[in-house]
Amino acid sequence: MDTLALDEEADRLLRRFVRTCSPPLTEATDMTRYLLALAEHSVVEAWEYQQRFPNTLPAKKDLIRNLLTWVLSRKWLFFGMPLHQLTEACS
Repeated sequence: MDTLALDEEADRLLRRFVRTCSPPLTEATDMTRYLLALAEHSVVEAWEYQQRFPNTLPAKKDLIRNLLTWVLSRKWLFFGMPLHQLTEACS
């Protein structure tokens, strides 16, 4: 996964690799890489992926935090404008 992460199309390659080979993602860094690769394609898929883990798994909290950080750091478009412009317009 480290090698795939270096490619320009890392997100697509990581998704394809995990879906095809089904490697055991036991390391927190691998789980996070895959989660963010999923998020680049679909936030819903990324959310569903982290939901598969039990709440007792220590890495689950980190996965949720990483996903939320990723989501909040994006320049989402709402009503044709970036989120920060939308919040300024509504205040």
